Amino acid sequence: MANDGKIYITISDTRGGKGAGVSNDSDKKSDTKENTALKFARHKFFNFVENEARTIANYSISNIGNFTGDYMAQYEIQASIEMISFAVDLGMAAATGAKIGGGIGAAVAVGVELTAKGISKALSINSEIFEYKKINRNIDIMRERLGLEGLTNGGRTGGY
Repeated sequence: MANDGKIYITISDTRGGKGAGVSNDSDKKSDTKENTALKFARHKFFNFVENEARTIANYSISNIGNFTGDYMAQYEIQASIEMISFAVDLGMAAATGAKIGGGIGAAVAVGVELTAKGISKALSINSEIFEYKKINRNIDIMRERLGLEGLTNGGRTGGY
């Protein structure tokens, strides 16, 4: 067999193996279905707790102005939390990118994250501008219906 002019390739899961193909179970960690289900349940539980904590925190922060009357403090806290969240997201993206592709992967991941955040913020600002235009249009219609347009459209005080 060795001198017949052919090349034989043997694939084995053991180093220097003779093609036996026998796996070494003592080196592998056994992962049973119960263990997988337990990991999944633990993950779901912690995810549930985290989401509930975030919901409670967001509700509390968004009602600071209603409870205390200090809407400026509410705005500042919300802006601070948004900036912290932004920094954490960038850090997580950089860490993930570094694991996959080193420094270049980290730079690409941060770039993608910044692009996604920029697009999201631009869409949010666009929605706010549209909402403000709609509110102002409704105010103009109400003024016209109530006859309050005289203040700016040829009323007694207008033009003098």
